[in-house]
Amino acid sequence: MYHITARGVDKRKIFNNAADYETMLEFTALVHRQENAKLLAFALMPNHLHFLIRVLSTELFKIMQRILTRYAIYFNNQNERSGHLFQGRYKPMLCMDDTYFKNIIRYIHQNPLRAGLESKIGDWPWTSHRDYLGLSADPVADVNYGLSFFSDEKKSALERYRLLMNETDPETITNHDSIVPLSEKLVFLQRSVSHETETIETIASTVAAKTHIPSKLIASGSRRRKIVEAKRIFALEAVLAGHKSPEIAQFLGCTISNVCRLLDKPESQRQILELE
Repeated sequence: MYHITARGVDKRKIFNNAADYETMLEFTALVHRQENAKLLAFALMPNHLHFLIRVLSTELFKIMQRILTRYAIYFNNQNERSGHLFQGRYKPMLCMDDTYFKNIIRYIHQNPLRAGLESKIGDWPWTSHRDYLGLSADPVADVNYGLSFFSDEKKSALERYRLLMNETDPETITNHDSIVPLSEKLVFLQRSVSHETETIETIASTVAAKTHIPSKLIASGSRRRKIVEAKRIFALEAVLAGHKSPEIAQFLGCTISNVCRLLDKPESQRQILELE
């Protein structure tokens, strides 16, 4: 389990309105379903976010890359901007015991209260606190797993959760002995992507199966609408897998600027959601 934080570049906003918050949660839920991961708690703040993620079979860097890249493309398109949205790399902390798990849920859910965005916990709508209380029509967080840390019996677990939320959450929680800051050098925790990156051909085959457009047509110069849509999906998936624009352009037989235009199209995000 990992406590993840990501901040806007130069402390700028990464969410401007309700649609932005909803889109981030939509992308997060989608990726987690695809990657067999669980979002245990979250708090989306105007210029940063907190996730508590349970990783099952897919490496953390792949999960976060897919979520943050998709959202950054969406946000840039919506605001007619370009460049980095997030300040450097996200910050992951490895959770090592049950006590810290409970404390970090409190820390995350009380984040808007400490920031002055709400007068009492739960007023700010963009956390998983309402999921835990059973007040969300469509909960995003894996509440059952989260509450299991409080008690095996759901009613008792919910009561203990409520009591914990009423306690003061110390700002020094990130100094807790039961978390481990992850380093790029810790290969056993944060694996290198070089030997696991999907090949361009494999990505093309996957997109072909989803769109029913043969790989040869995706790599062709055709401008038919369905084929262009398949190209957009291919370009986005290739970027998410770690491939650079020149390599993508070479496969598609087009210029780098054409690849950039494909990635800048909002339709590529909508098409991904429709297919997956």
